Amino acid sequence: MRDFNDKAESVAPPGPLPVSNRDGRNDAFEFLCRIFELLEMSLPESTSSGVRLVKGSGANAAPEGALSLYENTDFNGRNDDKSILIIPDGASANDFNLHGFKDLASSAVNRTGRTQRLYNQENLSGTHFDVAVGELERLEDFNDRARSAVGL
Repeated sequence: MRDFNDKAESVAPPGPLPVSNRDGRNDAFEFLCRIFELLEMSLPESTSSGVRLVKGSGANAAPEGALSLYENTDFNGRNDDKSILIIPDGASANDFNLHGFKDLASSAVNRTGRTQRLYNQENLSGTHFDVAVGELERLEDFNDRARSAVGL
């Protein structure tokens, strides 16, 4: 909790806080809610360490030790201007949109040594699709639906 306390101590209210405002809402409560929102926005997603978006094509563009998700089927074909979302083994990506890759995954290369799970909603929720170790030219029924991922 040291990080939280360090940040909380540096936050000061804008002035005296009344018990409630004319709408009947508690300003102190709303102020605390806003502090927590700011803290959440400023904290990095610790499990997304190393997740990155690159441009490229071909299964050979996928690094060892990562799940690589391609914007187009057949590993982006020969189009090097298309995106690849790279998720290192041991990391999770709770919101592909943070990386500019929401609903874009169409093919995958899994070089992590274990099954990786894609979800159709942020924060590892909703229906899922498992990507076994190897190459998958098409995500079939999960094409353009993935929004988060984690290794199993």
